[in-house]
This record gives sequence, C-alpha cells and structure tokens, in this order.
Amino acid sequence: MMRRVTVWIVVIAAACAQAGCRGFRQRARLITEPQHAITNWSRAPRFERLGIRRVAVLPFANRTQYGEARERLTRAFTVELRKTRAFEVVAHRGEGPLARLATGHSTFDAVEVRLLGETLNVDAVVFGEVFEYEPYRPVSIGLRVFMVDARSGRVVWTVDEVLDTNELAVANLARQYYYDVVDSRASEYREDRVLRSMRLFTRCVSYYFVRTLDPELAVSAAPGAAPPGGS
Repeated sequence: MMRRVTVWIVVIAAACAQAGCRGFRQRARLITEPQHAITNWSRAPRFERLGIRRVAVLPFANRTQYGEARERLTRAFTVELRKTRAFEVVAHRGEGPLARLATGHSTFDAVEVRLLGETLNVDAVVFGEVFEYEPYRPVSIGLRVFMVDARSGRVVWTVDEVLDTNELAVANLARQYYYDVVDSRASEYREDRVLRSMRLFTRCVSYYFVRTLDPELAVSAAPGAAPPGGS
C-alpha cells in the first residue's frame, strides 16, 4: 500500500513539474514573437505634479451594436485604475443634476467638467468611448479614453487604440497578460482563454490602457520599443 501511494506521489509531482515547464516554455516563446505595443497615447508633462488624487470615471459612451460594451468596459477600466492605487476612484452612475454629462458622452465642456468636479469633489474626470466591440472570435475592442483635469478643464491623459486579436501581435499581447496577471503557470491551451473570453479580454485591454499612465510600464510589453514622445 505504501509503495502504491509513493508511486502516485511521484507521478503527480512529475505531472506538476511538466506543466510548470510547459508554462515556462510558452512564456519564453512569447519573448521572441511580435507583441503589440500601445502607442497612441499622450500624457501631460509632469503629470505627477498636477496633484490629481481623486478621479471620477463616467459611464463610457457606446458606439457599437452591443449594449453590454458600455458597462463591461467602464467597469473593467475602473477596476484597473483602482488597482494602481495612484488615485481614489469614484464610479459615477450618471445620476443627479449633471446626468446628461455623466451618461454616455465622449465630449465635454470645460465649465461642466469643473462643475462636475466640484459636485463630486474630484480632481479629474475620465471619459471614454467604445467604438469597436466584437465579442466573438477573433475578439476585438476599440476604445478611446481621456482624463480631464476638473480644475483647469485641460485634457491631461488620453489613449486611443484598437486591439484586434486577429493580429498575431495583439493575440500575443493578450497571452502575455494571461501569464502575467491571470495564471503564470498556464499551458498553451489555457493561455488562449483570453482570446475566447470577452470578459478576460476586456480586462486585458483595460490593464494595458491604464499602464500608459506610467511611461516605463507602457512600453514594457513590446521588446525593444521606445517610449512615445507624448509623455
């Protein structure tokens, strides 16, 4: 009986080791393959000195045929922004006297933004627009996000990009996200969950968008990439 238990322990340990090696090999493979870089972004000079501590995220405008796109992208982006711990993030549901401004608009008036900032007691307001959303494979998302300083009415950060997993470099970027954030020991089969699940891919896109707030992180996903000139 003891010998049988010992044999099973060895078999399980070997299987686990093999799975770990396989996950490591897949990660190593991604280093040599092309990966998309988020390049269409800009950030105000000396952003850190603006003193933005409290930020309101408004419901994103949805220009697609899928009603779920607005809530899913707004929620995922808000979560990723909170994870940075750089801001206190307020999710505004589009209620109150400024409901028109805070419900699905991607344009703004500086006076209205200042009023909204005073009403919510925030330093900045984030607007967003989902202009492409394909939940069926190959999944894709086109998203435009910008942060406006509520005190000056000036745009201080913006990102505008389409991520289509039909492109190998984008698919590899999504796989990299899966390894880095979801499951570092995933096999090649499991890594492709992010290419099949719109829930995961939405989180992936939000993750890389938010990383552009830090110029060093923004280019880390693309080996050899140089920082854009906007920051």
